[in-house]
Amino acid sequence: MAQGVWVKVFPPPPVVKPELPGLGGWADITAVTGSPQITTYTDASGTNWKVWTFTADGSITCTAGLLDCLVIGGGGNGPIPSLAGVPGVVSEGLHQFTAGVQAVVVGPEGPLNGNTTVSSIGSLAVRVSGDGFSRAGSGTAYTSSITGTAVAYCQPWDISPKSYGGAGFGTGGDVYAHPGVVIVRVPAANAKA
Repeated sequence: MAQGVWVKVFPPPPVVKPELPGLGGWADITAVTGSPQITTYTDASGTNWKVWTFTADGSITCTAGLLDCLVIGGGGNGPIPSLAGVPGVVSEGLHQFTAGVQAVVVGPEGPLNGNTTVSSIGSLAVRVSGDGFSRAGSGTAYTSSITGTAVAYCQPWDISPKSYGGAGFGTGGDVYAHPGVVIVRVPAANAKA
């Protein structure tokens, strides 16, 4: 009788998602609807990112975990040049999401009353500003590098060209307020869509 060789077979190691200390692991994005602009880039630390920029409504389907989001409401319009509207409200950072479909809503430019509009992803929503009107020329832009390049958002009405969430007043042209935007990014390894 021939003698065999016993070989112990170990199961493959489990796949472990990278975690952020104290925050948890990244969500996987498994499906996207709408027509977001999709970009990828590698940051200075060597992390590869995939980014979805929504300028119109859509949705993201994800597993439970973290998404890095920039949510900007639509800017408000004022009635006259001396009373400008206010820029859109901003939320940026890591947010924990439950598994499932996360509806994306992009706020349009505000009406001619100075109020901003709401943008959201899932339960993360920016509020409508109650600030009303501001004096012409006031305010500063909000800068973010979530897309891999520093971009100024929510500019006051007297800055041209306008960016997402920019304020305006009701005289037309480039001085009208601009709609909001929802930008989501995850490490490229977590982008399954």
